[in-house]
Amino acid sequence: MTTDIPPTIETQALAALALDLQGSSPDCLKFFAALFASHDPILKVRRAFASEGVLESTLQSRFGRASLPSPKQYVDQAILVRLRGAAAAHPQWSFARLSAEFGASSPQSFGRFIRRVTGETSTEWLGQSTPEEELESFRASLILPYVETLRSFHPFDRSADRKPPLKRKTIERIRAGLEKYMGSKP
Repeated sequence: MTTDIPPTIETQALAALALDLQGSSPDCLKFFAALFASHDPILKVRRAFASEGVLESTLQSRFGRASLPSPKQYVDQAILVRLRGAAAAHPQWSFARLSAEFGASSPQSFGRFIRRVTGETSTEWLGQSTPEEELESFRASLILPYVETLRSFHPFDRSADRKPPLKRKTIERIRAGLEKYMGSKP
């Protein structure tokens, strides 16, 4: 006897993103896998990507240089997708229980998070759509408009931060300027 267990919203998200981001760099796929495959219920950019050896500020800069939404926007929206999935899977849970499951310090702080990200109260937001609709909203706002950029994006590639070496003429001009400024002092 087999039981048909519906896929979780996290599984659905990973499958949809794998299709959207076909041909992407492994580290771009790893970024999105961390959003939906993490066992950490409340993701923090700092914690989620610390294992990659990338500081939050560096990640912010890389996303900004690529003209992508901030990593925090991706993290916050992924939390909303996962929250809606948990609420649908456990309709008997109170908001306080959902808050605790997601590692929030209190239902009030989790409610403030929802209001900050969505502009709505937790009650308003939770009653509006399905997990699948929330996932589609995530994809429509943060993936599909940027899919070409994301396919060539390397969020964890340290070589992207290295500047090309200066040319000899540039070095000579800098030296000449310094000598003039310093009055030819050694």
